[in-house]
Amino acid sequence: MALKTSFRHRGHYGTEFIDYTVDIVGLAEQLAAFEAFPDVVTRELQTTMEAAVALVVGQVEPLTPRLSGRLAGSIEGEVRTLAATAVDGVVGTALEEEAYPGVVEFGRGGGWPNVGRLRANMGVDASSAFLIARAMARRGTRGRRYLRGGWEKARNGVLALFEGMLERLAEAMENGL
Repeated sequence: MALKTSFRHRGHYGTEFIDYTVDIVGLAEQLAAFEAFPDVVTRELQTTMEAAVALVVGQVEPLTPRLSGRLAGSIEGEVRTLAATAVDGVVGTALEEEAYPGVVEFGRGGGWPNVGRLRANMGVDASSAFLIARAMARRGTRGRRYLRGGWEKARNGVLALFEGMLERLAEAMENGL
């Protein structure tokens, strides 16, 4: 098994869409051997994905920039069961309607940001917000890659979790489930 990671970023300032997709190459084929036991597979997939999401959240949180703590406090994970052998794990921010998480992840080019939004997001006074906005207008900002960095730190652990899941399934099958 191997991990395949893809990355999508669509939109422009104000309509950010961030999507890091991780596929475990070979997992579907491995799980096909257990088709006769969908309840066991679903339970194992759910449990393993919950552990994987918790691992990634644990790696993303310390990398998330903290000024007001608003962004760091919004990091969360969710596990969705789509079918007997399909589970989705999502790690991101609850601030999905805002551009702020995308700007922090990817950075932005020069140009004046919305000073009021900047002030709210950063939790600074008006004069500090103006000075920060002026610097951003001149130089832009560098992306912090807190989501991607957290994923990269958790990557090997996630793969180990899924490999362990397959071993548990094989052992359960040998023991007659």
